[in-house]
Amino acid sequence: FVQSEHALEHFLKPVESELQLACDRVRVGLIDPDNRDQFIQLLRPFLERSRLVSSVLISDGRDQSWLLYKSKTECQIKKVSPSLVRPFFDAVSPSNLNGNTEKTVTWIPRHHQINPHEATSSAVAAIRGPDGQKRIIAFNLQVKAIAGFIQEIRPLEKGHTVIALPDGFLLGMPWFLLLDQE
Repeated sequence: FVQSEHALEHFLKPVESELQLACDRVRVGLIDPDNRDQFIQLLRPFLERSRLVSSVLISDGRDQSWLLYKSKTECQIKKVSPSLVRPFFDAVSPSNLNGNTEKTVTWIPRHHQINPHEATSSAVAAIRGPDGQKRIIAFNLQVKAIAGFIQEIRPLEKGHTVIALPDGFLLGMPWFLLLDQE
């Protein structure tokens, strides 16, 4: 079990650490939903080198919401609707939006908000920008990428690994268990 926990920590920790760094940049105004080019410039390098994160979402919850995503050839960006973003705002801890400076990542298990044809899990954080306005930033991971990683972890010869969130939702499981749920 120790080896499995170590592998999982090294799997999720870089995503959470990079998300916290992005939150710090939002908090001081380096990343802002109103500045699309700056968002691309600061997050494209991370997205290009990440094996797991397939897209990054930033939103002010009103009219400025951007999704930076990997395409087959390069990173692309598109404006997204407030209805797509609302579940991300609903999922994060209200205390984070009410001035709490504690850095908290909320994991949203398997959903189809980003792409209706592909299941995604998301690491989401809520922060306030330097202007006091609420923002969310989400790093979205393809469920199949999580499943591929988990399949490699074998705590026992005939055992399998799943990632369960504290609330009981499954963040990831081996791909062959996903087939029954697709």
